[in-house]
Amino acid sequence: MPAYRSVLAGFAQLAEEVGQAGRANREIFEQLVAAEVGRVAARLGVVPAAELSDARERLETAEDELEVLRIELDDLQLRVATLEAASPQSALVDDEPGDLDAPVVDEPDLPGDETGAAGVRP
Repeated sequence: MPAYRSVLAGFAQLAEEVGQAGRANREIFEQLVAAEVGRVAARLGVVPAAELSDARERLETAEDELEVLRIELDDLQLRVATLEAASPQSALVDDEPGDLDAPVVDEPDLPGDETGAAGVRP
């Protein structure tokens, strides 16, 4: 084998190694630049388009669910109002303590009670 062939083979191998090292260095450099751009964008409040799209989809889903819940709430409020209007007892009974508009109910005298039916002591 002539000497120039071994030198050419050595140059070819060296060129291949330099090419591989260059590709590896370029990938590492791209990763470093991407990471730095990501950090700067985060500081500025910029988000990637994919994250923004995902957030918009979640927002639209939440708005749709909220609209359904509002419709259900309106329906329930209408049902309650209809039931209250249909029940005459609901207008007379008030659960608030101390309400002066609530009807007075006479309670029967209990043993040991010294007040009369009107709540007055003799």
